[in-house]
Amino acid sequence: MRQQVQSWASQSSFVANDKQVLTDVAGVQLGARKGSALQLRTICGGLQSDAGTLYGTLPTPDHPLTAQLGTSMQDLYDAAASCAVASSTTSATVQRDLARIHRGLVELDGARKRLLAFGVHSPVVPSA
Repeated sequence: MRQQVQSWASQSSFVANDKQVLTDVAGVQLGARKGSALQLRTICGGLQSDAGTLYGTLPTPDHPLTAQLGTSMQDLYDAAASCAVASSTTSATVQRDLARIHRGLVELDGARKRLLAFGVHSPVVPSA
């Protein structure tokens, strides 16, 4: 299984895609704190696209890993789709989106640990 997961990660460009999603998440969090609604919508649009790209690499050879990554990317995608139309960085909707992003990061952290057990080194998930 180890070799299969490593091969999947390599062929799907998982690490690069994962890194981009994490960069987007950091941008969304910063945009919600310090940016304009337009900036936030733009960053959220990027996260939506990149989470969709990573989701598109599924399934993995390991069913529990697939489930963790799928749940994580679904949370990130849905939150990003919502905040991509935000009228304000401080709206209740954006706060819910940030909470959903946090849930997605928690699930992604679990997937990252599982990947590490298979010998795939992925970026560390930042604290939300």
